[in-house]
Amino acid sequence: TQYMYINNKDFPNKDIRLAMTYAINRKAIVKKLFRNQADVLTTSYTKQTKYYNSNLKPLAYNVKKAKALLKQSGYDGHTIKLIVPTGNVSRQQSANLIQQDLEKAGFKVKQVSYDFPTALAKIESGDYELALLGLSLNSDPDQSYLFTPSGSMDFGNINDSKLTKMFSEGLAETSTAKRKKIYDKIQVYMRNNAFVVGLYSQDAFVIQNKDLQGGIKPFWAGSLTDMQDWTKK
Repeated sequence: TQYMYINNKDFPNKDIRLAMTYAINRKAIVKKLFRNQADVLTTSYTKQTKYYNSNLKPLAYNVKKAKALLKQSGYDGHTIKLIVPTGNVSRQQSANLIQQDLEKAGFKVKQVSYDFPTALAKIESGDYELALLGLSLNSDPDQSYLFTPSGSMDFGNINDSKLTKMFSEGLAETSTAKRKKIYDKIQVYMRNNAFVVGLYSQDAFVIQNKDLQGGIKPFWAGSLTDMQDWTKK
């Protein structure tokens, strides 16, 4: 998954965060860079989890709405720096499209590139305004570690008491059906407040030579555990 992280300390007004979300043509990114082999993220959850809210749709690309929200947000017109880590070509290419879209809606944006360790250090310390970053998610739907003040990876500096309470409720609930209802509500709330902009979740392609005996397992992360036993015809 790939996101545009928003430093919520710098942008506490949800109108400006929503303006950013409406301004970005995420479908165009998926089409141009991945030939539609990716999904636009509604929030931070993907279709791969059974807790995904399939009834919820991503905020649609709407420049007119973005401009209206930006106007009422009180944006002062300063140039916003967008941190782009190097090393991921498609992410770097998406940054160009994102910058163009944001500027079309009335934002002033400047890309700043760093090697990944430097970029991550800045993001972790909160020394940024906007930043592109990818995450691999856990199978459990709890994301309090990402989006609450006590979270070890709360890079967005999100401090929303309602969101924190909902995540606590979801973590404490043991019924799968009841948890699903809680996380459905969380996704609605996250989309409507745009704490982070979910960009895309790209499809994974796994290719193996027919002559290789061993190798890829259904759980990809475990595929290399017995590499010493692989053979080739």
